Amino acid sequence: MQHPGSPCRPDGPILILTLDSFHKIREGEERGYDPSSSMPDAGIPAACREFLMAARAEVYRRLMNGEVVWEDSQREMGINRHLKAGRDLGGSDPSARYLPALHRYDGHFFDGLGEQGKAEFRQSRHHLLILSALYGFVRPFEPVQYYTCQFGEKNVSYGIWAEKNGISKVLAEYIRAHCIRRVFDFTACDVPAYHEIIDWEYVFRETGADVLHCYHRLTGTDKALKFFGIFVRRRMLPASPEELLAMQPGAVIDDILFSGMRLLKKSDPGAADDETLLALIMGGENESVEFKTSALWSRDYTQEQIQQGEGREIRRYGKSTSKFMIARAVAAFLNTDGGDLIIGVRERKYRQENEIFGIDGEFEKLQDPGTDGYRRMIVGEIFRKYFPPDIYNHLGQYVQISFQRIHGKTVCRVQVGKSDIPVFISAGSDELFFIRVDAETREITGRELADYILKRFASAAQG
Repeated sequence: MQHPGSPCRPDGPILILTLDSFHKIREGEERGYDPSSSMPDAGIPAACREFLMAARAEVYRRLMNGEVVWEDSQREMGINRHLKAGRDLGGSDPSARYLPALHRYDGHFFDGLGEQGKAEFRQSRHHLLILSALYGFVRPFEPVQYYTCQFGEKNVSYGIWAEKNGISKVLAEYIRAHCIRRVFDFTACDVPAYHEIIDWEYVFRETGADVLHCYHRLTGTDKALKFFGIFVRRRMLPASPEELLAMQPGAVIDDILFSGMRLLKKSDPGAADDETLLALIMGGENESVEFKTSALWSRDYTQEQIQQGEGREIRRYGKSTSKFMIARAVAAFLNTDGGDLIIGVRERKYRQENEIFGIDGEFEKLQDPGTDGYRRMIVGEIFRKYFPPDIYNHLGQYVQISFQRIHGKTVCRVQVGKSDIPVFISAGSDELFFIRVDAETREITGRELADYILKRFASAAQG
């Protein structure tokens, strides 16, 4: 089957991994199977090709027999009346109809990728593999049929692909054959089985390639997939391999966390959030993450301590200094690209791990000890005092405050969105404006401030 555009022949060291989608397109299907863009023809060893085709055939057989089940599978199974045992599934039925994978799939990730992103993959040096419960892995322009099949809660299909680490071996051999040095894993979704089926320790042992697991810091559901697709189109496809290899674990870009460790979903809904927060802490401070040990450290300072204190903030703001420092960090995130302020952590620049203090010792300083009282303190004594009504009166649109237990200690996480209006904070008679530059909060004034507001917020208004 022929489709416009030159063949996809990536030759770089970057592999992007995502998953297929329930929503699929049927228009433009053609008969005839060309294996040249398929996973079995991707330079993997004969044993892997044999496993791949045998597993596809077995999943197809069990699927058509009704043995592969998942939530809503009974309602969706009618889609598979179009599915045939074609060459893609180890058979020879000539009536099977195909579309290239990137043209077939139409779910959240592919919607975010858009037609532009799909077209750019024909010329991109970056590799793309798509994880499928029916096909195992498919390449971006591999011909695939119209089907429905999911891993569910680790069903029969999952067992076939995971048996003896089969799917992980296929991935490892692809990585080895194409000299992949870094994998970007965009498989986090509502079905944890997709994110858990790869044995990444095995892949690393066999290949030495590292992996960045990608998570949206504001949603852990399928909604994140669209943002992943947008990120790939806007940020990754134009980037050079060197730029992508230079990304550090713990980075947060466009609200996507790039973690060196996989964050598995657990039965406790908050557990995944705990591990996401731990990954942020491990990654250290950067343009979208800042740590504060406390919101109340200056409350009990004496006048002598204030007068002798280092830094102009303590001499100027006295007992309120710690709260002011929280306010300025939040304002900087609002005025830049958003971020996470984590209270109860100290960055240790010359040690491997940052230090988790926790805020439990601060509860006794509150009129209402505990997390509810701490939240009220932040809202009432920081946001109400320092922020304008446009922010304070619509706080839920810009800020989320949560508390999580990490290593037995309570940490406060303030998730801050990107503001569409300039945010000044009040400090006595002064109106101050802060932005985030690399891992620092910086005040700007005068012409620099005017230029920044014109550029940052004029473009936001137009967008």
